[in-house]
Amino acid sequence: MNGHVVGERVGAFLGAGDNIIAFLGYGVYQGVEVPPKEIGGLNLGFENPKIVLDNGDVVWGCEC
Repeated sequence: MNGHVVGERVGAFLGAGDNIIAFLGYGVYQGVEVPPKEIGGLNLGFENPKIVLDNGDVVWGCEC
């Protein structure tokens, strides 16, 4: 779907603009899942990439 393999190390970016890149951190790609309803961003209830960052936080594709 997105070219990544479950268990692969990846980095998560929040966005970029005005010569600044907002980098959330490195973690492990978990595959695609439907995020919980309380997740913001562009969460429309569809499957999204899920990353568990090294600090334990979870980042969903719809958030970045």
